[in-house]
Amino acid sequence: MLKKIKHTTALPLLIGLATVATCSYADTRGQIMFSKYLKYGFCMEKFYGQPWTEKSKLQTVMNRWGAQEPTVAGIANAQPDVKAHDMQCRIENGIQDEPRPR
Repeated sequence: MLKKIKHTTALPLLIGLATVATCSYADTRGQIMFSKYLKYGFCMEKFYGQPWTEKSKLQTVMNRWGAQEPTVAGIANAQPDVKAHDMQCRIENGIQDEPRPR
């Protein structure tokens, strides 16, 4: 069973991972994509604050790059403003054409 990480612990951890991913010559596709999804999460936090996944009421899962992302069903059932912010953040970070997890 996975333990839930406290949000006060998660942000510094994510910032550290993002720094490592961007500062250590992000030369693999996995590193680049992880960094893009981290930036997507920070973009969503600008609109909803922490924890954005709960405040936006989106069902999320860990995607293949190791970052939280809304599922296909989660975004389909989201409110219009949440869908708009989600797409805006995906476009800003160049992940608008990436498939969502089911």
